[in-house]
Parts: sequence; structure tokens; C-alpha cells
Amino acid sequence: MTDPALAQSQRLRPVFELSCPDGDSAMQQALCGALQLALQQAVPHAVIRMGDSVAPVAGSLAIRLLPERETRHAMAARLSWKTDQAADWVMGPDVALDSADVALRPHMMEQLAQGLLKVSKLPLPAV
Repeated sequence: MTDPALAQSQRLRPVFELSCPDGDSAMQQALCGALQLALQQAVPHAVIRMGDSVAPVAGSLAIRLLPERETRHAMAARLSWKTDQAADWVMGPDVALDSADVALRPHMMEQLAQGLLKVSKLPLPAV
């Protein structure tokens, strides 16, 4: 028999469907991982699934990582998202990370991921 309190708590957990470009550069893959971690830190009780679902279930949020440009010393990206109540995708602003003195490294993508979450104003549930 299922515990009703447990069932209720599982229903209240938001579900994020995160979509990242497939097979692109190491920096884009690192940015995707950093974004997944940043989302988990922002909403610790959320369930984060990797995939490209465009039809989120009730209470969920579909998020797409859209790399805009990448060079050895710079990367820019934006997020787009859709809730189960919205008909259209919302496009966030372009966010860039520039490093004039050294080539980009995977650990630098954490800063870009945090910046994307901060300026995009995703409709994240309260913690």
C-alpha cells in the first residue's frame, strides 16, 4: 500500500526536462553539466531529466540550452523554456563568458551556467 504523504510529496516535486545540443564541443557539454548542477542547486527538490521533451507534464518546465557562439576564449549561450501552461517557448537573453588571457576550461562553465539562470528569470518554484 502506498503512503499517501509520500505520494503527495512526489507529486509536488517539480520536473525539469533539460535539453542540450548533442555531440557538440567539450565546452558545450561542460556547460550542459554545469547548468544541470546549477538547476539542482537552485531547486534541490526538483527532478531533472535530460532529454528533448517539448510537452512538459503539469507543473513541469522544459528548458533548452542554446549555444550562440564559441571561440577558444569566449562562449555565449541562452536558455529557452516552456511551462505546461504556455503555448510558446520563451527566449532568454544572450549571456557571454569571455577570457582574454586563457582559453576556456570546463570548470569556467559553472560561471556561465549561473549567469544564464540569473538573467533568464526562469519560472522556478520557490525552495
